[in-house]
Amino acid sequence: MTLGLLLAALAIRQWQPGLPGRAQWSLACAYAGFALLLMTLLLGPLKVARHRPNPVSTDLRRDVGIGAALASAVHVVLSLGDHLGGNVVRYFFEPAQVAAGNLRHDSFGIGAWIGAVALTPLAALAVTSNDRSVRRLGRRRWKALHRLAYPLVVLVLIHTVAFLHATNRRLLFVAAVAGSSVITTAAQLFGVALYRRRVTSRGRA
Repeated sequence: MTLGLLLAALAIRQWQPGLPGRAQWSLACAYAGFALLLMTLLLGPLKVARHRPNPVSTDLRRDVGIGAALASAVHVVLSLGDHLGGNVVRYFFEPAQVAAGNLRHDSFGIGAWIGAVALTPLAALAVTSNDRSVRRLGRRRWKALHRLAYPLVVLVLIHTVAFLHATNRRLLFVAAVAGSSVITTAAQLFGVALYRRRVTSRGRA
């Protein structure tokens, strides 16, 4: 994860050289966390494609997921003081109508609210990514809980796209997010199709 953060920071420094250090590290953590989250969804299809067993829980997948959660947590902490003079309330409510409680509905506000919602499933997945949780919940319930990774990825993607629009990031950022999302979706569909084909072939045998 440390190497991933450094590479992300170097890439952001190259693509957005005018950003202050805090903002660069916030973005580096954001994109490193997003990449690690996508990686958790790629590990299963890769095992299926390589004819390897794909158990309910593996140390590698859980470690990658914890890395994604840690990077995302650091991103949240850094980003809280990165916009609007550090006034966090204005992230979620109309700046001129905070007292009235009017929610922001522009791309910045949507990104902030979706990001806040995403923290709950992210935290749930992180704190249960251990053998003790698997034993306490049982494999079936643990797996059901960790299927939250799929809607979580959707939430994180919406959050990312909203802030790409709100902050007018360069096309390279958009291409990186879109390309990695398409690859992950394709890998998931391929893995499901391949798994079903093998199950059907075994049933006929």
